[in-house]
Amino acid sequence: MGPGSMTEESKFDSADTLGRHYPNPTIVEALCEVHFIPGQGAGWRASRPGPLLHALGDEYPELQPVLETGIHFNLGPGAPPGVQQFIQPEANRVRLVSEDGHRMVQAAGTVFVFNVIGKYPGWEDMKSAFFAAWKRAMPVFGAETVGRVGIRFINRIPYSADNDVAGNWLRPSTHTPHALIASSKPVMMRLETGDTESCRTNITVADDPPSEDATFGAFIFDIDCIWQGPEALDPNNLEPTVESLHRVVKSIFKSAMSDKLQAHLEGSKT
Repeated sequence: MGPGSMTEESKFDSADTLGRHYPNPTIVEALCEVHFIPGQGAGWRASRPGPLLHALGDEYPELQPVLETGIHFNLGPGAPPGVQQFIQPEANRVRLVSEDGHRMVQAAGTVFVFNVIGKYPGWEDMKSAFFAAWKRAMPVFGAETVGRVGIRFINRIPYSADNDVAGNWLRPSTHTPHALIASSKPVMMRLETGDTESCRTNITVADDPPSEDATFGAFIFDIDCIWQGPEALDPNNLEPTVESLHRVVKSIFKSAMSDKLQAHLEGSKT
């Protein structure tokens, strides 16, 4: 998906949100994912992390064991509502983490993932860190082409009262339908759409249980945008596609953002 192949929602005038860093962001995790195709003779293996640690160790010095965390959505009579995590068998994956614990890179097979966890630093900082890590890791992988690129932003929005619902924070849009806005608790929606021939979006909205920082619980607003085109990309020239995906994600968020959510992002009491 190139810069000219936007979805309808991404044509919104979003100059006030593109590149904007809200004082009270709701993003709890953001990631960029690259599926690459190695050249013949490439010797990268996740079971031998030394070369990747050598390439990235100054920025990501901590080599962590990987336990796969799955997410299960509960909805229905007798089931505790919300998002629950569970541990799956360990995958053959390398995970390198920054000293502050807010950034990590993961690699398994022909997939490279860059994560930002915790307080979101803003798109320009995230993008810069992603490309810095990708360009240093690329020779280790022997990546010749890229077949798929994904951008995902996971928002966690705290409820402000026991009777609060997601529909108070979101408004109807192409990706957040009226049925979601009108829904009582518990809420769980998964919407997968093919917005263009090469771009797909996966939207998830689900209640999350109360916690120390969310007395009344919260809800997850997860936006995942994926490019997978008929022609492979040059691994040295991913920025146009990454920027294009980011514009789609931001426009989906903006089109669904209610006045209450905007006030929360700007630091006002809600």
